[in-house]
Amino acid sequence: MLCGFDEGSHLFGRWFHVLDRRTSIFEMLRFRGTALKDADERVKLQFEYAWRWFDSHAKQRMMMFYYYLVMVGILANAWVLSYDKGYSAVAVAISLMGVLASVSAVCFDVRNRQMSKAAEDILESLETAEIYVATPDDEGSKQMGPLSTDRRLGMREGQKLTLKNWLLKHKFWIRLIEGSFALAFLLAIALALCWPTR
Repeated sequence: MLCGFDEGSHLFGRWFHVLDRRTSIFEMLRFRGTALKDADERVKLQFEYAWRWFDSHAKQRMMMFYYYLVMVGILANAWVLSYDKGYSAVAVAISLMGVLASVSAVCFDVRNRQMSKAAEDILESLETAEIYVATPDDEGSKQMGPLSTDRRLGMREGQKLTLKNWLLKHKFWIRLIEGSFALAFLLAIALALCWPTR
């Protein structure tokens, strides 16, 4: 009987050992599922954070450009009125304000572009590593996100651009317009000083 008890204890001990192993396996599976869920949540959080950063600075960039155009229109109108009335000193002051506005607009555009590009790089890495990942159903076709496609077209910041690509970049036209107005205001200074109306 004692021997049977020992034998039973041994069997129960083995059964509890197996139960412990099963419990640890379930815990491991649950932990793996939680880790995968946490990884998905982390990717979503990274994407959301990078997207909001990009969206904020891209909108800020265009809003600054719109405000700049409104300011240039107001300054140009003020310059014409002051020059026509013969107030050369006022016309020069307005022109200097126009040059300052143009230079600061270029600086703001450069900084906003840097900040939106930082978010674009993160979004592109998430795009290629997490969002547009090839699956067995894709049959070898490489799915590409918008930023990866833009890189393939040679339009991403830092890539060597052709003349055609330069002409299709927002940066080129925004800075050309801002630089042209800066030059126009410099010429307006010379006009107000050298050829006053009165």
